[in-house]
Amino acid sequence: MTYDFQNIKFLQVDITSYCNSFCGICSRNIEGGEVNPNLKLNHLSLDNWNKIITRDNLKFIQAISFNGNVGDIGMHPDSIEFLNRIYQIKPEISIDIHTNGGSRTEEFWRDLGKFLTNFKYHNITFSVDGIREKASRYRRGTDFDKIMQHAKALIETGANVTWRYIVFDHNINDVEEARNMAIDMGFSAFKVNRSNQSE
Repeated sequence: MTYDFQNIKFLQVDITSYCNSFCGICSRNIEGGEVNPNLKLNHLSLDNWNKIITRDNLKFIQAISFNGNVGDIGMHPDSIEFLNRIYQIKPEISIDIHTNGGSRTEEFWRDLGKFLTNFKYHNITFSVDGIREKASRYRRGTDFDKIMQHAKALIETGANVTWRYIVFDHNINDVEEARNMAIDMGFSAFKVNRSNQSE
């Protein structure tokens, strides 16, 4: 297979396979419990990242997404340094981050928000499926109050923060309250997705 690299504009990466949550249908764990034994837990090294993120490799790339398919960016000890490498090479690139928002400290999220505002375009999506105790029913191991503190720290920096809410039977009645909370807190957007799988 050959690629026409001039036509590849979007890059999606996972820089870690660590996550602080155990979501019910996530392939990285077994039915919301122990980590899948077939998943090797590691972080991409900054040295290897610097070899990947070069002017030649980013020549045609317009956007990079840290999507968190197998790990959460908040779990990587050098995540801001990874973003800094991109900024040094191509500050006009668009940055998109997906996270459950439950790891680390307010200080980390505030520092991340401050750095993200350097980019011409950025967005960070917090996936929070419910309010109060319902938020951790699917995203096991997370704490709603802590996530909201992290979101507040980010929003206060001027970062663009989206609340993504997956609707399940147990949290469907809280969508409007969550939407109003997102508006009151200053989230940039509130997006709702309906789950088509069991919890």
